[in-house]
Amino acid sequence: MSAIIRRIKGMKRSTRVAIIIGLIAAFTAFISSNYHTSDRAEAAGDGYLLKRQPAELCGGCHNLPIHNTTNTSPKYGTWGGNFTCLTCHQPHNTTNIYLVAPVIATPNSGNKNVSFQDVTIGDSNTTNHLSFVNSAAGSNTQGVCQVCHTQTAGNGTQRWRNTGNGDASHYQAGGPNGTQACINCHLHKNAFAKESKGGMDCSTCHADIFNPLNGTTGYHHYLNNAGVSNLASGSKYPVINQPATLGNTTDANRRCLMCHADHDIFRPDINSSNTTGRSANLRTDISALPSTTANYTNTDFLNSGNGGVCLSCHQSSQTKSYTQPDSTTATPVIATTPSVFNASAHQYTVPSTFATDSSTFNANCSKCHNDNMNPKSSVESSGLGESGSANKFGLHQSTLRRIEATLGITSPTDPLEEQFCYRCHSKTTDTGTNMPAKTVANKDWYGVANMSGKSEAIYSIFNTKTYKHPVNTISGIHKPGDGSAYNDGSLTGTNRHAECEDCHNPHAAEATTALYGVSGVTISNPTTQFTDLTSSNYTYASNASVTATQSDGTTKINLDYKLCLKCHSNWAYGASSNAPNPTPSASWQQTNMAMEFNINNYSYHYVEGNISTAAALPSNGSGCNSYGPNAGSTQIPRASTSYGNFNTTYVGVMEPTLAGLTDTQRRAAKLRCSSCHGIDGASSGTTPEGPHGSAYAFILKVPSGSSYTTWNNSVSAYSGNVWCFNCHDPNNFTNFSNTGTGFSGMMWGNLHYLHSYSHNRACQYCHVAIPHGWKRYRFIRFEDCESAPYVGKTGGLSSGIIWATSGTWSESYCHGQGAVGSCG
Repeated sequence: MSAIIRRIKGMKRSTRVAIIIGLIAAFTAFISSNYHTSDRAEAAGDGYLLKRQPAELCGGCHNLPIHNTTNTSPKYGTWGGNFTCLTCHQPHNTTNIYLVAPVIATPNSGNKNVSFQDVTIGDSNTTNHLSFVNSAAGSNTQGVCQVCHTQTAGNGTQRWRNTGNGDASHYQAGGPNGTQACINCHLHKNAFAKESKGGMDCSTCHADIFNPLNGTTGYHHYLNNAGVSNLASGSKYPVINQPATLGNTTDANRRCLMCHADHDIFRPDINSSNTTGRSANLRTDISALPSTTANYTNTDFLNSGNGGVCLSCHQSSQTKSYTQPDSTTATPVIATTPSVFNASAHQYTVPSTFATDSSTFNANCSKCHNDNMNPKSSVESSGLGESGSANKFGLHQSTLRRIEATLGITSPTDPLEEQFCYRCHSKTTDTGTNMPAKTVANKDWYGVANMSGKSEAIYSIFNTKTYKHPVNTISGIHKPGDGSAYNDGSLTGTNRHAECEDCHNPHAAEATTALYGVSGVTISNPTTQFTDLTSSNYTYASNASVTATQSDGTTKINLDYKLCLKCHSNWAYGASSNAPNPTPSASWQQTNMAMEFNINNYSYHYVEGNISTAAALPSNGSGCNSYGPNAGSTQIPRASTSYGNFNTTYVGVMEPTLAGLTDTQRRAAKLRCSSCHGIDGASSGTTPEGPHGSAYAFILKVPSGSSYTTWNNSVSAYSGNVWCFNCHDPNNFTNFSNTGTGFSGMMWGNLHYLHSYSHNRACQYCHVAIPHGWKRYRFIRFEDCESAPYVGKTGGLSSGIIWATSGTWSESYCHGQGAVGSCG
């Protein structure tokens, strides 16, 4: 080295200068090539003695992506390929904290002046207070986020272009003085893309959803936070096994991600494993951790695992995090297993199309439970989400209990109750207050699921029939779990009510078994006949659906008495003395039907229990303690299998399971409460089963075309309209020679004919007015022993009767003993 220096010193001065300059250039090139530009080719310098590329200079400290097509979206074509940090930033001689350049060279609009004085809000035209965007037009539009924009749009109008803004609603309510700062949602770390790439607090963009859910007004799933920080489990997702239990308002698990998958999972442009599309934004299960390949889906119900995200919590009762406006503090059990709901008539999906990628969300639970936020979120109103679909779903904030869907009700008021059910269970010609008709016949309100004529007739029945359960006249009383304890007050007094859900479980009811899954009571009958039941005789049944085999050994009947006795027995109101009146104007009380249908009674219609077991009859005393010809022995069964034929024209309409049976089989077959109580005009076609409503008192069921319509204290066989003849053959009572009724004499033949048809004596002269079950043989009542409501007719048979068996009755057995009062 010293020799080289000595040699250079001996050269001319001009030569020495040239050599030194060459050495410096070579050294500079070496350093730049090997250290500053890494493995890329040497580029021209900029004269600032800095690394050659701005990305190298800025990126050494700021790991942020460039705002261009590659990092955002190609919606508006390819752009920004030559953008660098210095496109928008100027590192020296700026007057703002973000080093935003005062002039930006835009792709299509030339150089544009930029003013940037406010980092907290968006649209501000105040002098010296400009910010990210402003609504001024032309050259006065100086927001750094809009000076380049010439195509941005939303809701069909221009949005924050450099010629002005036509979409004033875009996040207008977000900030204290106007539109919130653009970077609150369009993050620099996401290249200012329009949404999160995951890992971003949900409230940043979805404050309009999160804020109400963080409060305690209205009805919603309470959210404690919108964060994505890791929980104790090490995941940002709550993972809670069944039976899932969430805590109160301080439970950090109460976050958006307890139901939803994050953006890095449901965005196909980020997660290539997601072939369903953006609609797959729900978790499959609160017990399963979402990943890019599993445990997220585009529906809210799955017939597997825990049943989808909704059932993964609602298989068990959840304590609500706050007392809701209807005073409820816990949720009901929706379905014990997914298979229960899967078999229900309400298990079907309604599609919703995402505008951004045309993917489909299949709403199952949320077709019925849908918030009344409008729009569902500000993101939706901006052209994202479901804005392109006729059906929009969300389970967020609602003014209606249970977050019930309004289903087109124009001015919904809480509670919807039967109005909600009517939206599907009606015809296209049915309209009501604030309730437009549905648009597709024989379909549900959405026009998706098939509806039978029977199911569509429900609205008409409750709105046209004179006698019905009062679903339309009582409101706001029903609560989930009503009647789950003996005489708990929820079904009596001022709480006496009947709503659709008192008789039907919408999450379990099947098309062929409408009562499946509804609650009721199981009866342990007192062995003493016609004895009032106490609490020890009842057991609550969460599923009161009972199936029995008829006497032909094949036909199945779905019984309903366990449901009916939940309201029409002491279970609801304690002692029979506390029973309510059937109507406010009635002078008599309802009766304990559990006492009446007791199979230890002397006579009854066979609704409950098992008639194949012998039971001891009461000792037959005299007077009011006189019970029947075989008292003191045993009788199998108490309901007759010996006497009486049936009206084959109508008996199969009254109780369809009797249609194909012989008379002998019918005498030993079971009945339902709905065998006798139901609609007038009943048929096997378009009228539903069940005591919804009727034109006749006591909601009596009458087949279409039948003239047998009346049961009161004046009807007789002679009058021709005895309601009982819909099942019992009128020939039993109108034919003198027919002795098969169990009431005939040695010389008088058919005594029913003699008294009822020949002398026009009312049935209730001798028989009780409530023919459910009775303490005497063949429903016979004594005028001097009983009172209303069992005695419906003044006068008639008294307790001096002498019992006889069929064929041996004589006039003196009744008339000769003073046992007949003023019969006529």
